Amino acid sequence: YEFTIVVIGVNDPPVINQPTDEDQWAVAVNEGEQMEVQFAATDPEDPDDQLIWSVSDEDDLPEGWQFDAENAVFTWTPTFDDASPPNDPYNPVIRVTDLDQDDPQFDEITLLITVRNVNRPPGVREGQEIPDYTGDNALLEDPDPRRTDLADLDDVFFDPDDDPENPNDDLIYAFSGDTEEMNMAIDDENVLYIEPVDDYNLPDAIEIVVTATDPENEISEDKFEIQINPVNDPPGPFQMLTPEN
Repeated sequence: YEFTIVVIGVNDPPVINQPTDEDQWAVAVNEGEQMEVQFAATDPEDPDDQLIWSVSDEDDLPEGWQFDAENAVFTWTPTFDDASPPNDPYNPVIRVTDLDQDDPQFDEITLLITVRNVNRPPGVREGQEIPDYTGDNALLEDPDPRRTDLADLDDVFFDPDDDPENPNDDLIYAFSGDTEEMNMAIDDENVLYIEPVDDYNLPDAIEIVVTATDPENEISEDKFEIQINPVNDPPGPFQMLTPEN
């Protein structure tokens, strides 16, 4: 007896082997830093490994990512609003497909991207710095009312990581460089003010440093000078010596 065995070729799928030959690859990146992942694959049917790369399941990815399909490179610089929830990374799927037109085969790898939150220090709003109270803007002793508001610190400082609905909610304000007689303080509305004692003046300006500290102990500061000019007090009661009363 004679017989012929015909082996019908089957198109084998390409295999992703970089960065791993597993079906998942975990990567972590900080907000504001660029990540780059290079992929590679081999095709047992094509020694030249001519393959088509693509991305799927990318809907949950924030904007800004790029995939170079020609060179199989995924890049992304997450913004400071892109931190991923705990234990819930972004998970785009990278696919490679061969060029077989009759029976195209593919391989996939899920990229598990954890974006770590980066705390940014507080800042001073441009144009909202505390002014100098010197020269023509100097204060006078014994004002009426005695309290003088210097600055609303919530207008001066900002926390870039704060919830827009509750800006500056976590900032702690402090000051230094004042004198005891000034009675400088910050009220419950975060207004910096002074309420000097009677007859207090400060003709030579001094520097005040105001700081804002966030929950991660990052600090921002604003400096200003303050001067309190004396005023001419009216004479008090007196007794005439000559001529006699």
